[in-house]
Amino acid sequence: MEKIISNEFPKLNEVNLYLNEIAKICVTLNITISWPLPTGLNVKQYYVDSEAIRLKPFKFRNKTYSIKVSNGKVNKRKQIRALMPNLIHSLDAASLCLLINMFYQDQNDFSKKINFFAIHD
Repeated sequence: MEKIISNEFPKLNEVNLYLNEIAKICVTLNITISWPLPTGLNVKQYYVDSEAIRLKPFKFRNKTYSIKVSNGKVNKRKQIRALMPNLIHSLDAASLCLLINMFYQDQNDFSKKINFFAIHD
């Protein structure tokens, strides 16, 4: 699948390689990967590893609970792999927000009820 996409859209492959290099640099420097959206929101991506701690709060019950606690170490693999999909997903959401805002700004007659349906997955 990757080969087909690379052959059909070579520039997309270049963008992916570029973003992976940016993510690797950020991971090496231990800094948050962030990007601004056209809506004004600043997205920050910072995945850290966590450890599970099992607790048994009551001696008279066998029920245990698991709590995830951050160990402060950056999850390098997840930081690199998640950048491209998170960037695309956030830009998709931002474009949908801008579209809805433009639609309602252009509408002069608010007495008419207009159904507006959109899907963002």
